[in-house]
Amino acid sequence: TLIGQGSYGRVYRAYDRTLCRTVALKVETGFSPSSALSNEARILRNLTKEPSLQGFARFYHFSREGVCQLLVMELLGESLIDMLQQSAKGRLSLKSTVLAAEQML
Repeated sequence: TLIGQGSYGRVYRAYDRTLCRTVALKVETGFSPSSALSNEARILRNLTKEPSLQGFARFYHFSREGVCQLLVMELLGESLIDMLQQSAKGRLSLKSTVLAAEQML
């Protein structure tokens, strides 16, 4: 299930049969040696080594399949779109907005 997309790829909710859990699967198409996703995977792998830092999705796997690059990582909570759709007023609370902004910086 597609849960988000950005300038260089898409993020899907997927089930990993090896891990026996639901994960986030980031897919980047159009391979280049300096791809954003391979850099993200390298950084995430280093940040989530034991003892891992809080606030980062756990890294599970990175691979290249043809012209696609795939990053499998921990699925964290709801998406911003899900939160907006569930909100009675159609907007995030001040607390949620500040937390999201902090994570984007």
